[in-house]
Amino acid sequence: MNEVTDTGLDAGLRLLLLAHLRKMLEAVQLVRVGGRALIEEQLDVIVGTVIRRPEAAETLKRTGLFDKLRTWVDTMNGLLSVGTGATQLGQAVMRAIEM
Repeated sequence: MNEVTDTGLDAGLRLLLLAHLRKMLEAVQLVRVGGRALIEEQLDVIVGTVIRRPEAAETLKRTGLFDKLRTWVDTMNGLLSVGTGATQLGQAVMRAIEM
């Protein structure tokens, strides 16, 4: 999250990404209640935002965040597909977001 804040992204895109990352953190905190569905939903929203806005993808590439975001998405998909327990999933997601 700090890298998004500290980049040269325009304010609108930066706020949008930060809002989605905050919602992802909330989904992780609620994983015991909502299960992995909330995390999957937020992951889809983040990916959809970048795909829907080509200028966002270009800006993320220019600032070096695109590859980090792609790695993060791959990590999240891997965690979700393995079907780790709620506690392990929550801890792993928190570590991935803090990268």
